[in-house]
Amino acid sequence: MPDHDQSDKAIKNWLKSHVTVGALVAIKRTQDGSLQYERARVLSIRPKNFNVGVQQKDGNFAEAGMPFDYAGRNWREPSGGTRLVMPTEEVLAACDACDFGNAFIP
Repeated sequence: MPDHDQSDKAIKNWLKSHVTVGALVAIKRTQDGSLQYERARVLSIRPKNFNVGVQQKDGNFAEAGMPFDYAGRNWREPSGGTRLVMPTEEVLAACDACDFGNAFIP
């Protein structure tokens, strides 16, 4: 996994210090033992959460997005398989391999 060295605490600390409107983040999804990564940008910020829009094939970012808390958990499904991770080089390469959310890494 390209984010294997990212602890929950490290992600939380990184988000608290880097979340600004326009900041690049990465979304990690797990489903049936497979992983998927997507690039996303922070669209708006609120005191307890913020919205992110995923990158589309044309290179633009969606103008509507999913809410996440500052621990990287999906606001609507905090125990689900969708989380934010830090956008390191390895994670961004995985985003490219996942073809804008159309492929999974086994």
